[in-house]
Amino acid sequence: MTPKPGYKYVLVDFALKNNGYPNGFNFNPIINPKLKDADGYSYTYSLISGSVPGYFGGTTIAQGETARGKLVFEVPDKQSTYVLLVE
Repeated sequence: MTPKPGYKYVLVDFALKNNGYPNGFNFNPIINPKLKDADGYSYTYSLISGSVPGYFGGTTIAQGETARGKLVFEVPDKQSTYVLLVE
């Protein structure tokens, strides 16, 4: 699968630690993560993420525990600096 014209795929490999949700943090790749570029635009994950080994799918992270995985984002070619936001 190729990105649409003028876009590229960015693979993000990250770890997420639950430091404050005593009943667990419910991570959902459809809702929680966004990749923000230097211009302030945010992008949601690409569905091709599910085909990547180590895909970070939906899970509940217990308090004090860490989960790790990968997501793919489709972003404009012109950008090179991003921040991953998980809310």
